[in-house]
Amino acid sequence: MIIYRNGSSVYNFEIDEQTLFTQTLMGEEKVVANFISSTSINLKIGDYVLLNSKKYSIVGETFKQQISATTYKYELEFLGEVYQLYNSIIKHLGRTKFSYFGTPSELLGLLVSSMGSGWYVGAAPNLEPQLFEFKDVSCRVVLSDIASKFQLEYYVDNQNIYLVEKVGSAKGVSLGYGRNQGAYDITRQSTSSSYATVWYAFGGSTNLTAGYRDGQDRLTLNNPIEYNVSEFGRKEGVLEFDYIYPRRTATITSVTSPTSIIDNTLDFDLNEQNITDAHAKIIFKSGELNGQEFFITKYNASTKEITFQVNKDDTGYETPNSTFAVAVGDRYTLAGITMPSSYISAAETELYNAANKYASQNSRPQFAILVNVDEKYIREAGFAYQIYAGDVININAPNLNYTGGIRIQSISYPLVNANKITLSLSNTVNYSVSEMLVKEQKEQKNVIVNLGKGYNALKAKLGWKTTQELLNLTFDPDGYFNTGNIRPLSIETSMLVVGVKSQQFILQIIIEPNYNGDANVVKVNSGILVHYLIEETIRTWQVSGQTVTIPDNNARYIYARCNKVDYNDAQIIFSTQQIKTNDSTLYYHFLVGVLHSVMEGVRWISLTYGATSINGRFIKTGRIQSFDGSTYFDLDLAEIGGKITFTNNDGQKELVSDLATKSTRHFTTTPITPYKIGDLWTDGSFLYRCKTARSSGSFSSSDWEDATKYDNTKTVIDGGLVTSGTLQVAGDNSNIKAGVTGAGSSDSDVRFWAGETFLNRASAPFKVLQNGAMYAVGAVIQGFINATSGNFGVLSIFNNSIVNNFVSEAMIILRNDPAGQFAGFGTNVKPATSSDKASIVIEQKGSNFGWNIAAELRAANSSSRNVALWCPEGEAILSNAVINGRRTYETTLNNQNLNLDVSDWDMVCINPQGSGDSGVTFTGLANPGKEVAVINLNMGKAMFIYNSIRGYSSVTIPDGGAVTCKFTGTYWYVCGQNF
Repeated sequence: MIIYRNGSSVYNFEIDEQTLFTQTLMGEEKVVANFISSTSINLKIGDYVLLNSKKYSIVGETFKQQISATTYKYELEFLGEVYQLYNSIIKHLGRTKFSYFGTPSELLGLLVSSMGSGWYVGAAPNLEPQLFEFKDVSCRVVLSDIASKFQLEYYVDNQNIYLVEKVGSAKGVSLGYGRNQGAYDITRQSTSSSYATVWYAFGGSTNLTAGYRDGQDRLTLNNPIEYNVSEFGRKEGVLEFDYIYPRRTATITSVTSPTSIIDNTLDFDLNEQNITDAHAKIIFKSGELNGQEFFITKYNASTKEITFQVNKDDTGYETPNSTFAVAVGDRYTLAGITMPSSYISAAETELYNAANKYASQNSRPQFAILVNVDEKYIREAGFAYQIYAGDVININAPNLNYTGGIRIQSISYPLVNANKITLSLSNTVNYSVSEMLVKEQKEQKNVIVNLGKGYNALKAKLGWKTTQELLNLTFDPDGYFNTGNIRPLSIETSMLVVGVKSQQFILQIIIEPNYNGDANVVKVNSGILVHYLIEETIRTWQVSGQTVTIPDNNARYIYARCNKVDYNDAQIIFSTQQIKTNDSTLYYHFLVGVLHSVMEGVRWISLTYGATSINGRFIKTGRIQSFDGSTYFDLDLAEIGGKITFTNNDGQKELVSDLATKSTRHFTTTPITPYKIGDLWTDGSFLYRCKTARSSGSFSSSDWEDATKYDNTKTVIDGGLVTSGTLQVAGDNSNIKAGVTGAGSSDSDVRFWAGETFLNRASAPFKVLQNGAMYAVGAVIQGFINATSGNFGVLSIFNNSIVNNFVSEAMIILRNDPAGQFAGFGTNVKPATSSDKASIVIEQKGSNFGWNIAAELRAANSSSRNVALWCPEGEAILSNAVINGRRTYETTLNNQNLNLDVSDWDMVCINPQGSGDSGVTFTGLANPGKEVAVINLNMGKAMFIYNSIRGYSSVTIPDGGAVTCKFTGTYWYVCGQNF
């Protein structure tokens, strides 16, 4: 594959199994290449490769490692053209922070204008416009937001951007498990997507009448929306659509002044809708004031003229003005008023439609299907380069409870073999930009992981009390501190305590923002909250798990809502409200932190609970971290993370990891080269030492040996029971050569082995796996064997049959040489020195027997025909034959002519009767050499052979006579007669 720069070749590398193409629906599309070069390559951002006429480019720093004087290792990612959208910020009228109200097509137009020349609007459906808020975000994030809000999908082709209902099309591809069905294995697994069977829907709080639905402060419905309750039970969820509220979006019909407009279609009197409380606003949805809102100051009911006040920012800049002015045709809506009931009903209908669409698609557990595809099947069907992410294929997996069409979520294959496809299938659509997030947030898991692990609640309580006592006892020994020493730029004091009583708790849960790459989905695992100050007694709540969908991109407070009397009732909630700890009579609301608003398509979490005290030279706190979160000291968990550098006295800086590699390296995952003698490797259970250095290439387990008798499972003897983690057996030379172990938990882990060390047990000549599979280089097995699968050389057990692989010879030999007995069955049982081939050879040459019978064949009891030996093709060569009987046809004819296929008969016996003539006519196609004898059974009447013997229209057989006929392949001849 050639790497180009501006059309010229930079480097040509050889593709292999590690050169992968990956494509995800509305996600990553890239070519990954790992290779070794004997020269140093000067690669730059913008260098690219071509695959199927599409360009994939380097967009960031590349991995390059020199592993010897003339050897370099490269790990490269070439990304598709959609990644170029990250390089441009969305802009409107020169601003990067703005509101915009538009249709999908209008928003794509805004996006491509921000990208610059060479980018175009491909296509977009005509849908109702929606309002978007943009602030310093890339065009890539905007594209995902547009598709998500309009519930559309997108793709980019040759710098044309398309918004469509669904990407891809139905393909004529069907995969199922089993021979000639295309899949080696099919896995169905949960996608952990949130679902509910009972959905409570809420809209915005704008423009509602006083007393709406008995005091509801948000638009809502009469009843929740239910789907599949009988199938999956009652599981409740909440949907929030803040953008749906009673509103009227209309068009300006005339402009009377810079701050006055007329809409002659306005169908109600604003003066009767409470516009006098200084909250009524006009919000422009298009034009030069798109996204801006202004307070309404007056409405003339007779002329339908709306007057609004000028906006002035902190710099004194005013709008509207000569540059940004309202115009006829601009769209607008009204907010902060009491809308007529007809608009409230319309909004409730809109809310129902939006919620029902979501609920109908999210009312059952979502799943994905992973398929290990048979590359031979793909090759023969010609599907390579024909299926892409978004396409629909058929899956026939009745044993996994699924048969039908399902979408390709991702597809990958090595470029060296495009038929070796890996597929991920699901009908769930994710709107994600996670592939370009900074790594720490893209993979952000366990944002709050066992924060109380090893953390003693009683000691924490005592620590707080001693801090409070220290605070009460602190005084000013110098008489120096007073209010004058707290200045705008500095604070001088003797002690500082940060934190409040309600936030002194231990939280052992996991919160995962950006769950499955979706910035508006947060997963909370179940756990506990231990509060050591809220009451005199330390209280522990059980926190339930949940997956929450945030309906907008705004920030939320994170609270632990804990029942004051039921300690099994606690839940993490996300709210825009500032809730005090005791605002509710039933629940405590403990502030955990803040879920930040979506920034570049990602949400971050800031935790605010706990306390910090500073006095003198002592600081007591839980965690210290950098602003980007990449480096931290977690004192509660006794954990340090990030890129830690030490500076020597001579000013030289060294990483902690580099200090470690100067002496003994300690690997915690499978070692990678280079490694040297004495290096250590811990796999979580056992400790190994490097005995053979390797500077390059791949890891080899034979380079490592057991470093100690270490085992993290104690050996216990309890009466007649001995339990242990690993039992190893040493030979006479003290080397470990066999053992039993419980290490690992997967079905492929070795439980028994012999002939190798513990480290190399996976390659031992004898081993038994956890799933019961046994591997042995040799085996002597006596007793009953029930085999339903497996191989015997090239023979396999398949569908209760023994078959070979259809491309090589195979045979079964049964022999007893001293007795002169041999039976062979197979594709060829002749010796290799023979030029002949035989599928069956049977010999019976023993003495001291009765008859030596090599083969005894019997066929009987068929209602049609019994054939013990049938040779439809080829010759039958018999060195000595005794034929005890012939196949005979016998009948009586009364003045009749019989048409008879004599190829099936050796003797035809006819008994003619009556006053007229009777005879037989030969039919059917016999083989050359076929012989048939025709016998007249009547001793007083002749019979005839009609139109069969060459040269004769009839041959007379007198009473009691017989004629023998032979077939040459074309004609019948009389070869003998007896009369």
